[in-house]
Amino acid sequence: MNVPATAAVESPYRVMTTNIDRPTENLVHTPGAAGKGFRASVVTGAIVFGQMTHPLVARYGSDWLERHCYEVRFMKPAYDGDALTIHTRPDSEAGQARAYRGSCCNAAGTELTALSTHRPDPLPEPDPLARVAPIEWEGERKPVSWELMEIDKPFRTYHWHTTLAEHRQWCDTLHDDLPIYREGERPPLHPGAILDRGSKVISNQFYLDFWVHATSKVTTRRIMRVGDHVEVRCIPLKKWERNGNEWGLFYQVFLVEGSPCVEIMKTSIFRVRKVG
Repeated sequence: MNVPATAAVESPYRVMTTNIDRPTENLVHTPGAAGKGFRASVVTGAIVFGQMTHPLVARYGSDWLERHCYEVRFMKPAYDGDALTIHTRPDSEAGQARAYRGSCCNAAGTELTALSTHRPDPLPEPDPLARVAPIEWEGERKPVSWELMEIDKPFRTYHWHTTLAEHRQWCDTLHDDLPIYREGERPPLHPGAILDRGSKVISNQFYLDFWVHATSKVTTRRIMRVGDHVEVRCIPLKKWERNGNEWGLFYQVFLVEGSPCVEIMKTSIFRVRKVG
């Protein structure tokens, strides 16, 4: 499919956002978020990001899903039941093939999330960190702490295998009815579901009762599909304290049969300061 970068996408795209119905340890995605200064339950960044990818996948289909780069910044929270308006426009200043900028606003017109994306040709080589073996260990998780978050020490592996029913539930939560995600027994995994598993690999290592996703840079090298056995690895690269919150930068790689499919550089607050 040879579509120029200026090709129209669905903009604006309007959709309601809501958290997926599943148990969670992260209180920011529950009514308990009010105790940390939020208005209500905060919708996961992976869901908002997933909804922001809809216009591009609707336009380009698998041609986009099999190779792309995203950078997403979560500036303000989206709350359960918010009506979102997503604008996706060509980015003529990016100097990249099929480059777009996206913005997500709530009903009040407040920008919540910003997205920049392009389809590189060729892709950059995988980060050498993709070859670093995890440090496997048995035993219970411990509550996250500054001391336990050791820089350059790989996490244990998180193994991910999604069923068709689970994937359809994810798409239903996002109100994403694109046929590409629903046809056949092995449709492509939704980009939002992939970002969601990037959070799971951290909570697979530590118990985190309240943490916040800030930014992610995503490089997709090939499509992962429902039914794939995915190995997710994670390495903390930096940590710092700001305004009483403890922050981390994490490298994550998703491998199928040992081949890197998706790489993510993720910034999160892994411990939120106490309120009151």
